[in-house]
Amino acid sequence: MKNTFKLLGIIAIVAVIGFSFIACGGDDDGSSGPNPITFKSTDTAGNTYNLIITPTKENEIAAGNSYELTIKSGQTNKVSKGTITFVTGSGTLTMQPRNSGSQTFTITVTNSGQMTNISGTIAVENGEPATGPGQVTPGDNGGGGNNPGSGGGVNPFFGEWYEPNSFNLNIFCDAPNLTWNAFCRVEKNSNYVELKGTYNYNGNSATFTENNGATFGTATVSGEEMTVRTNNYGTFNLKRK
Repeated sequence: MKNTFKLLGIIAIVAVIGFSFIACGGDDDGSSGPNPITFKSTDTAGNTYNLIITPTKENEIAAGNSYELTIKSGQTNKVSKGTITFVTGSGTLTMQPRNSGSQTFTITVTNSGQMTNISGTIAVENGEPATGPGQVTPGDNGGGGNNPGSGGGVNPFFGEWYEPNSFNLNIFCDAPNLTWNAFCRVEKNSNYVELKGTYNYNGNSATFTENNGATFGTATVSGEEMTVRTNNYGTFNLKRK
């Protein structure tokens, strides 16, 4: 049984031992290699934890991937580097620091792309080991989660959205960079147009801008549904994938 955690945009638990995040916007051509996966959280003392995982396959966390965890406490940074040795279907990653004789520790991530728990003794590159704080809050000091944006708090637009009836619009909203890409068509059986750009949101409302500076449209989110009112393609009622 595979020991992986595939990244599908929003993390989804799969039948194998692992996680997946949905990606949208075409297949990876392999030219630049897999993108790093980053999680950020804060403990009750205000210390921040920045985890960077380097996957061997695009959008997939697996045993054998390397990691770098930076712990910032005031003006002091401690860094732990090593390898992920095990991944569970519930989102717990077992981390093995590269320090000789060091113990493993665990990090838990959720199906909304957040890091929620760090437990165990953490061997670091510089200085004395750090102690995992247990429960942590996604985001930097000042909040925001791993899908922050212009509106603060958890970004309700983060993820992949689709139109269930006609499939005339499929859109993926990235969170950390507030970018989006979409495949849109005016009517069924016509050719898709690929569009990309940035967006800004305030609460459950957002404005989408194309890379050429034109306004694609506006959108509102209610739970697992998003209504997109475009300038050129009409109005779409989407569901979260």
